[in-house]
Amino acid sequence: NFEEKTAIDTDLHILNDERRLESHREVIMFRSIQELLNNTREHSKASHIKMTLDMGTDVIACTIEDNGQGFNPENVFVDASDQEDGVHTENKAMGLKTLRERVELIGGSLDLHSEEGQGTRITVRIPAGNPPRLG
Repeated sequence: NFEEKTAIDTDLHILNDERRLESHREVIMFRSIQELLNNTREHSKASHIKMTLDMGTDVIACTIEDNGQGFNPENVFVDASDQEDGVHTENKAMGLKTLRERVELIGGSLDLHSEEGQGTRITVRIPAGNPPRLG
C-alpha cells in the first residue's frame, strides 16, 4: 500500500456511504487521487498525509492535505514561458493542469491551497451523477 511504499504516515477518512459511481466518474476520481498522492510523494517532503473522501449525494469530494514543504500556487497554473525556470515549472505543473482540465470537463473543480513551508491542501470535486446501471 501507499504508506508502506513511501513511509509517509497516511490517514484515510470516508464520509457518507461508499457506493459505485458511473465508470467515467470513478476513473476520473481514482486518477485524480493517484496523481495527487504521486505529487505528494515526489515533491512535498511530507511526513503525513490526510485524505478525506466525501461521498455526498450530489458531489463527490476528495481532499488531500500534507505537512510538506508547500509551494506558491500562483506558479502552478501560469504560462511556463513567464517563469524564470520555464521547463522545470512546466514539467512540475503539467500534471495538475491536466488534472484540473479533466475534472472541469465533467463539471467538477480543483481547489489548491498551499504556502511555502506550510504544506498543501487540494480538493477535487466532481458531480456524483446517476447511479450506475446494474446488469
